[in-house]
Amino acid sequence: MFSNLYDIIKEVDNQTIIKLDKENIIFRVHFEGNPILPGACMIEICRELIERKKNRKLNIKNIKNVKFLQLISPEEFSEIVFDINMSEYENELNVKVIIEDTTLNQIFAKINMILENA
Repeated sequence: MFSNLYDIIKEVDNQTIIKLDKENIIFRVHFEGNPILPGACMIEICRELIERKKNRKLNIKNIKNVKFLQLISPEEFSEIVFDINMSEYENELNVKVIIEDTTLNQIFAKINMILENA
């Protein structure tokens, strides 16, 4: 959905490392002169990464809890770790994601949501 917003650098077990494209239009409009990754984009990136892991299209059924703990500036943090834990029950995935910078030991967001087959 977010063309050229990020590239996947590495996938290991439950972790996916992405590199943000700081030249993406999203960062020019949100916010000009002080770019940050919008929370909606964080949630959508989570969904896209889980689709990739599960090799199927998914929809967000319910966002149970979201905590945005720190802003993600593409100037300051270009590589971001998505630590994704999932449990599947019937046709639903219960997903808990921690978005972080493991190098600096900083957590940007915690997301808990339910996904279902599209």
